[in-house]
Amino acid sequence: MYMDKSRFQFHIINEKNKVLFLIAYAFFLSMHHFIRLFDNSFWGDEGIVINLAREGWMGMLEGVAYNGHSPFHYAFAWICVRFFGESGFIYHFSATLPYFIIIILAVTLVRKWLGVKVAIIFITFCSLLNSAIVYNLEVRMYAWCQLFIFIVFLVAYQLFVFGKNGYYFLLAVVSLGAVYSHYFALASIGIIYFMLFIHAMKTNRGGYMESNCIRSFSYCATNALAVFCNG
Repeated sequence: MYMDKSRFQFHIINEKNKVLFLIAYAFFLSMHHFIRLFDNSFWGDEGIVINLAREGWMGMLEGVAYNGHSPFHYAFAWICVRFFGESGFIYHFSATLPYFIIIILAVTLVRKWLGVKVAIIFITFCSLLNSAIVYNLEVRMYAWCQLFIFIVFLVAYQLFVFGKNGYYFLLAVVSLGAVYSHYFALASIGIIYFMLFIHAMKTNRGGYMESNCIRSFSYCATNALAVFCNG
């Protein structure tokens, strides 16, 4: 018995339904995180963020410097408290917002550039791994660090595929966002920069494109490093 596969297509797997499934799946996992924002339980290290958010601006920065931490999330939590007041929801929101941004980027850019399957796998890892369940909600800087590193990857992907040198400015900005969220981000950023440097060296070897690419990369790397060292 012969069956024409071209006529035997399930509507459930067409592209539109794949996207709808991805959106529903992302929404379901996001709600799993959202309902946990109302938790009022905190542990020791989260108390550092909460106590510093109660200080004045300069007192908060001095406390961050004393603890040797990156200031981005502390500053964001401080701003959230000043605008919306203190509550468990606000403190968790200040740390979990980047997770929701990651999910939006996965549904939009990752799906568009790498496909629905990759987006589903990525969302699953970002939402259901043990480390994700813990650190996405913890009132700390980890989710912000993850977001900025993820955006660095997306920008680097654009540079690899399309070679638009204008993206180097955005690369420098989000790289600084990553290291000002957590200094350990330097390791991940360094690996991506190393790969981009190799890419720049290989691009149209000996031609104008190569020199222009290397020059843009050099400006990006040196300016990001200079701002970070002076910060």
